Amino acid sequence: KWIKFTIKDRLDGQVYTFERPLVRTAKIKRHNAEPTRRPVVNLPITIGTVTRTIEVTLADRDAFDYPVLIGRNFMDGKVLVDVSQRFIATGAREHIAVL
Repeated sequence: KWIKFTIKDRLDGQVYTFERPLVRTAKIKRHNAEPTRRPVVNLPITIGTVTRTIEVTLADRDAFDYPVLIGRNFMDGKVLVDVSQRFIATGAREHIAVL
């Protein structure tokens, strides 16, 4: 099975459409709400010069501040987070076509 989805670039408003094989369906538990099921696909994610292919659960995040949430498994041993800084990673914008 394959799934088709779109991602909107919040910087320039361009919409990208992707088709990826469905890896699995994840059951997402939420506080004070019924669990929901979300499709999971593999996507290459780049932060600075670090690129890893990870499982991503698909959900409409238009109403949220952050379009994607990156977990500690992606960063483990490869990415250092300095919460006092913002937008300091370099090299990420060139890789959007890799998706």
